[in-house]
Amino acid sequence: MKKPWLVGAMRASVLCVYLPLAQADVLEEVEHVMNKDVFGQSVFASSYATLSANSTINGDVSSGAATTLGAGAIVHGSTLAGAATTLGANALVNGNVDSGAATTLGADSTVDGAVSSGAATTYGAGANVNWRYFNSSTLATYATPSPLTQDVIDAQAFLSGLEPDVLLLPSNIGADMTFSPGVYEVAGPLSVSAGTTITLDAGGNAGVFVFNISDFLSFGAGVNVVMINDTKDTRVIWNITGTYISVGADANIIGDLLAKTYVSTGENSTASAAYSATSYVTVGASSEINEPSLGLGENTPPVAFDGPDGFVPSDLDDQPNESKPGPKFLFAVDADEDDLTFSVVLNSLGPLGNNVKYFEFDQATGKWSVECIGVNGGHDSFKWVANDGKVDSNVATQYFLCAI
Repeated sequence: MKKPWLVGAMRASVLCVYLPLAQADVLEEVEHVMNKDVFGQSVFASSYATLSANSTINGDVSSGAATTLGAGAIVHGSTLAGAATTLGANALVNGNVDSGAATTLGADSTVDGAVSSGAATTYGAGANVNWRYFNSSTLATYATPSPLTQDVIDAQAFLSGLEPDVLLLPSNIGADMTFSPGVYEVAGPLSVSAGTTITLDAGGNAGVFVFNISDFLSFGAGVNVVMINDTKDTRVIWNITGTYISVGADANIIGDLLAKTYVSTGENSTASAAYSATSYVTVGASSEINEPSLGLGENTPPVAFDGPDGFVPSDLDDQPNESKPGPKFLFAVDADEDDLTFSVVLNSLGPLGNNVKYFEFDQATGKWSVECIGVNGGHDSFKWVANDGKVDSNVATQYFLCAI
């Protein structure tokens, strides 16, 4: 069995010695356990999630209890809460809002998708929902993400069981440092002093950085964790199996933050995805939580094709009847073979919009169907994009024929 290097720690700095690492096997194992729906989100809290004023989340947010968006907060995805959801004034959710209990929309807040509430939905002055909404107590069980909590617990157990390549003594990192890919183990707490820069050098190869810490992890104010020489298959995971993760004000952290208890980020900070196995997540004012760290390197955006299936009619009379029975799917490809999701561009339904009785769309598969009323032989269309988990595709147009 390979023995890990022991890395000595002083109060102000840490000295590292690295081994050549068999990264391919570790990366494959890590990707297998992290291939869960929960890790496709930006924020997951087993209890509540609080997004402070003017914070930005570049993906989905789930919580087992309440979710609160402060004034001016933005979620570029959907929110799902086991209990109530509250949007502050001028808050924006680009996707759907699903609440196990009541939903409150503050003044001038906006939801681009649907609002689904297990109890009442309350609209502040000027609040706007751009898609259909409904209230039903039956949605409460759907909006409880308890199975996802187990996914986080299982992932933490797996990661902490990886054979370490480097042992770090519990310490405070007080000077700039560079780490190579590998599995690092800290049997105790780890802290990083304010203003320190941690550089993760992937060496131009696919690899994974896993930091298994058995107590807490604290990044001081203004700490920078940066990545260099990375590829699209580089992943960084800070796995804290003891207690919490705290990120100081104005800090910029690369990597997925997995904590047994809470995750807290200070104001004006940035971090990759944040997950709490047993407690809450709070995001500081004017802070940003990005998407999971896989794919930090060069990424090729997906390509969306006009439909049906890449066909653009030169004459609208040549357009096949897309309102006939049977499943219909949007057509997009991705050179990196990433899983794609789909979304319809807001207010893009064509001139027959008032005559569409029913429109159904599946974001996960791109499946869609439409039913029209009062029109025979009218041509229409809608615009849409595909997303590979990192960026949107070009805007494509799906044509269809309303025929009854």
